[in-house]
Amino acid sequence: MEAESQPVTPAKGGGKARLRTLDDLDRRTKAAQATFELRDQLATDLGGMEQLSAMEREIVDGAALLGAMIKDAGATYLSGDPVDLGEFMALTNAQRRLLADVGLQRRARDITPSLQDIISGRAA
Repeated sequence: MEAESQPVTPAKGGGKARLRTLDDLDRRTKAAQATFELRDQLATDLGGMEQLSAMEREIVDGAALLGAMIKDAGATYLSGDPVDLGEFMALTNAQRRLLADVGLQRRARDITPSLQDIISGRAA
């Protein structure tokens, strides 16, 4: 949590600003792994990524990213290093609001085989 946020700046040569997404990340870092693991768990709790609307996917991505930041702050605190309590509370409150927006209850995933699955013998 010690890294300060950097403003989005135009690319070299005065071109357009390059906006990155979670999909642009190198997934080998612990932060990325924590974010994607939580994103997948949240999506599963909500019935699977394919069941989520674009808006719900955005909320899940944001909540997962905040979750990784909260875990980092918690580890920093537990290791004896100072943590900005106001920033920590802002992160946890922001994540709570996002999670409340998509619902805190698990949703059942539809596992009913399609007619095509039944015809091809994939239904078990």
